[in-house]
Amino acid sequence: MRFGACIGIGDCYAAGDGCNGESRLSRLAALGFDYAELPLAAVAALPEEEFERLKDVFNRGALKSEAFNVFLPGDLRITGEGVDPERLRDYGRRGAARARALGGEVIVLGSAGARNLPGGWTRERGCEQLREALAVLSDAVQPYEVTIALEPLNRRESNIVNSVAEALEVVKAVNRPNVRVLADYYHMAVEEEAAEVLAVAAGMLAHVHFANPYGRVYPVTYKSSYNSFFENLRAAGYDRRVSLECATADFERDAPVALNVLRRGLDHEEYYARRRRG
Repeated sequence: MRFGACIGIGDCYAAGDGCNGESRLSRLAALGFDYAELPLAAVAALPEEEFERLKDVFNRGALKSEAFNVFLPGDLRITGEGVDPERLRDYGRRGAARARALGGEVIVLGSAGARNLPGGWTRERGCEQLREALAVLSDAVQPYEVTIALEPLNRRESNIVNSVAEALEVVKAVNRPNVRVLADYYHMAVEEEAAEVLAVAAGMLAHVHFANPYGRVYPVTYKSSYNSFFENLRAAGYDRRVSLECATADFERDAPVALNVLRRGLDHEEYYARRRRG
């Protein structure tokens, strides 16, 4: 199991609050995280010179950006009127190429702004368009050997694909080996989706996001309410990546504690071995 945290492009350069004069990216490595997760829409929008500068940071650093969230910018519509498959394909190629250059292996398609249904648009037609878009993106990213993970978003953020179960239906219909599903504990908690769905998703899960759902903040204490989520992930045989996708008012204080919460829940042997070693 590998553990990471979602950060912004600026966190790769500037010293964060309480980060001992280092960038947040550098501190993730020092604190024992395995990778970073950047927003792909922002990375894809960088001028070439700025992207080369960012790539140099990752080439010289201890971590890669193995995962990316925010696949699509809000103005690249994949539902409703005006969907442009050629523009989507070109963007997918550019985004995947840049993701791969920074170490990317999975790209998360949450992107509420791009996928939310306009007024009067049916969910049935929206899901059909979403399947079509995923097929286009699957072909576009295939040469770069990255996987797309469709993210269910809660109903406060999106009006389409609000559960892991719905995401599984869409992904199974797309039927591409590089299109899989993400499970996000925060969204599942808001939607009150039972964690047992993760057993059904076994083999289809490509990525996981985690946050304390109360405030969507770093989990700084282990709560019994996390047990079902962690237990079902383990039962499903999931052993890939889990990213903290949440806020913190004190990164240096909260990040190592949150990492231990994830290790305690998902990496029992390593967690307790480290505890025994002090």
